[in-house]
Amino acid sequence: MMTRAAKNLYYGHIQLEMKRFMHELSQNPQDFFTLTHLFCARISSRLAYGTADRSIEHMINAGAFISQLGPSGPIPNLMPFLRYFPEWMAPGQRGVRERREKEAALWKDTFDQAKASKDKTIYTSASLATKAIGSDTDLLFADEEEAIAAVGMLCTVAIYTIGGPATLFVMAMVLHPEWQEKVRQQIDEVVGKDEMLDLKHSPQLPILRAAIKECVRWKSTVPLGKFLVPPYTQSSIFPKFHTA
Repeated sequence: MMTRAAKNLYYGHIQLEMKRFMHELSQNPQDFFTLTHLFCARISSRLAYGTADRSIEHMINAGAFISQLGPSGPIPNLMPFLRYFPEWMAPGQRGVRERREKEAALWKDTFDQAKASKDKTIYTSASLATKAIGSDTDLLFADEEEAIAAVGMLCTVAIYTIGGPATLFVMAMVLHPEWQEKVRQQIDEVVGKDEMLDLKHSPQLPILRAAIKECVRWKSTVPLGKFLVPPYTQSSIFPKFHTA
């Protein structure tokens, strides 16, 4: 499902959303955390469903999803037997159920709209394709319900697995300005000042690649914890995006 997009350099979605991201970041630099994850959500949404219209909802869902994982999430994560108890006896269970219900509705709605668009480049179309070309019975997934869940999860997990390293990179460059200077100097030499950084430049940017890899090694790329959701709701730009 994902190989086709990679071979086609993600159909230009990254370059398109990068311009939007840089503009929004220049207007609200204090909201880089929210903007970075929204940038990832827009690209992920375009790849999965062909549109970024509901990327904010995917971003919010991803934040809630991550916050409900691990030992810092609901109590049943530490004591699994509590999942058999009524919600009023197991704190956190209700929040998980409500998120899953909203998530299921979001995934199905966006999947149905994408399927109707007949866009052959998106994950939705790929999820309905057959394993063997020409076969009408050997489907990639057992049924459409499974396909909806697979595409929805791909869209969701991409937001934090990419947004995490991106925010770590910003932190690393702030804490180590000497390396920021080295990275910037190489980018200026290879890309110049009249062109935007692009995937095609990657082979010529070993220092940048090394810095990114070091960020992935340095800290957990997807930290778990309840602190992940508040930055969205506290962001000064969030109300504008939420009503867009």
